[in-house]
Amino acid sequence: MTDPAKNEEAVVVKFTETVSTLALLNTYWLVSALFILPLFSATEALFYCVKRHVDTRETGLSRVFFTYVKDNLFKSLKRQVLPLLVLSVTFLDTLVIYTLPLEPVLRSLLLGIFLLLSLLAYSLFMYQLVILFSEGKHTQTLKNRVIKSFFAVVRYPQYSLSLLLILTVYVLTGLYFVPMLIFFGLSFPAYCYTIIFSKKLTQKSHRMD
Repeated sequence: MTDPAKNEEAVVVKFTETVSTLALLNTYWLVSALFILPLFSATEALFYCVKRHVDTRETGLSRVFFTYVKDNLFKSLKRQVLPLLVLSVTFLDTLVIYTLPLEPVLRSLLLGIFLLLSLLAYSLFMYQLVILFSEGKHTQTLKNRVIKSFFAVVRYPQYSLSLLLILTVYVLTGLYFVPMLIFFGLSFPAYCYTIIFSKKLTQKSHRMD
């Protein structure tokens, strides 16, 4: 018979480890992003470290993070510059349409379309980063990662909508408590997408196969 006290203690320990790991990884990412060029490799490094933490509960990932950044400085740039460009363009187009003096009906229609495109681009961007480190397929092409990401979004819309709802609440909360965005700005979304893909979507795909 399990001891409830020990179970509660284990939950607290796991929660503390996850929160501290995500906070540290996001801090490493912010520091790396200040130098502009390592932004791409630092983004991949964060997802790589989050995946290792989710899979093995590994902590103390600072050396792993910075080693990855150093070893993949230009490789990550080639892998991620196009996805990040597409994501940036969709969000900028949405902001431009929001500020344009259009007819109310046309403005609402275009804003809704581009907002959906922006959310789709964001989900694809996040999923393809998770897929990059899933099942040891680090060498798969951007095309394959995007196709798998689109498949994940379309085939399991309940998870995509849940993720967007969670992240919307998170961002709104962060606007009132800014340290949340500073310490978990990318690491928390990366953790959410990694959990969903690794623990839910992959298991469902295996059962269906």
